[in-house]
Amino acid sequence: HSIAAPENNFEYIDFPGTEYFTELKDGYVFHMLDGRDIYLDENGDITDDIVGVTGQNVFYFKNSENEYEINLYNNSNKLIDTLSSNMYDVSEKNDYIAVLDKEGSTENREIKFYSKKTGEVLSHLPFKNYGISNTYDENSGYDIAYLQLSKSGLFVFKNPEGLCGISDIYGNIILQPKYKMLSLCDFEKDYYTIKNDGILSVINEKGEVIKKVGGFSNISRCSENEEDIIRYCAFNEGKLYPLDKNFNLVFNFNGLEYRRNYGNDSILVSRADDNSVYDTPMGLVDFNGKTLLPMRYSSFEDIGGGLIKAHQLDNYYHFIITDRKGNILAQDCD
Repeated sequence: HSIAAPENNFEYIDFPGTEYFTELKDGYVFHMLDGRDIYLDENGDITDDIVGVTGQNVFYFKNSENEYEINLYNNSNKLIDTLSSNMYDVSEKNDYIAVLDKEGSTENREIKFYSKKTGEVLSHLPFKNYGISNTYDENSGYDIAYLQLSKSGLFVFKNPEGLCGISDIYGNIILQPKYKMLSLCDFEKDYYTIKNDGILSVINEKGEVIKKVGGFSNISRCSENEEDIIRYCAFNEGKLYPLDKNFNLVFNFNGLEYRRNYGNDSILVSRADDNSVYDTPMGLVDFNGKTLLPMRYSSFEDIGGGLIKAHQLDNYYHFIITDRKGNILAQDCD
């Protein structure tokens, strides 16, 4: 995904592996497929200092000391708590707000869940028993990555022995900790990925194997539309591979690298052996691998209405307008 904002002194920004981006008051947040968030200020520079809104009830404000102040509101817009430190991770769900304390020793940290309806504290979970770990690095230690909750309110935790399991927000153990590597794969369906003897498998919250998938380091859902052919994205050595709802490769890419798809009309690809950061040749193929738009373009922007703006590789200021199936509607535009 990309953004164009010439009024803010930059024209184009693109981070490979972006799922979507959110425009905030003083900048943007790029939400990555691997769960990370990248913050940019109004000039397009990466920053940790941003003012914005997450959902409708968690508000971030920058105070005079240049630190964050986080105000939590319930569904009636009544203030329920204020966090004056910037050492918190806040996640907002339909029914509750989760706050993860990242300051101090593990003995004193906690995870707190607030009801968005009433503002009451639903539960306190001591971090020493629920160290959050959404990582495949089994040597990462007992530390915080980020608090990633499924739609039903389940999350991966790591016990003091370094084994991962699944808990709900009230501290009830859904899956006993027995995995060195465990990660949320599908927010909607409560699917998770584990690795045993180098083999990646998808399991449900009960630990039942849905499918063994080899050759990848991780898998995450990359489409919320149940009708999309591409449902998941697999990761391996920094590259993305699209999978269908049954975790099968959509087609053999034959030297192409997946970038993103435009519904079920086309897939944006580049050459897998091209390691360029900028001016990477990209084009469109259909779901059988047939070329719809040759790899002569350096960037693609979804401009709405089923139309795409593609900048020429040799001259960024010249571009074409095409539909999602590669039919060129206007060209040599500047």
